Amino acid sequence: MDALEPTRCEFRIRGRLSKALLGAFPGLDAKVIGAETVLTGPLADQAAVHGVLAQIEALHLELLEFRRLSVAASAGKQRRTVSELKTRTRSDQP
Repeated sequence: MDALEPTRCEFRIRGRLSKALLGAFPGLDAKVIGAETVLTGPLADQAAVHGVLAQIEALHLELLEFRRLSVAASAGKQRRTVSELKTRTRSDQP
């Protein structure tokens, strides 16, 4: 994650979170898709990501998926998973 520019992240959580629970994630947008709540928003660095993950764990929520979204995804064009990014980085090296 670039320290100068926040990276958009997405957290998929099992269940529909109440307004009280959503209040634990300021700065993240929430939408319900089926039986899941998807939280998205910009996070400044890895420490911020770990903070959200710690909050999810502290509230005993079940994290289904985490994604670091590409710049294009922020514009609604494309998104990649962390594992896809790692694979791509390894294959790009000589």
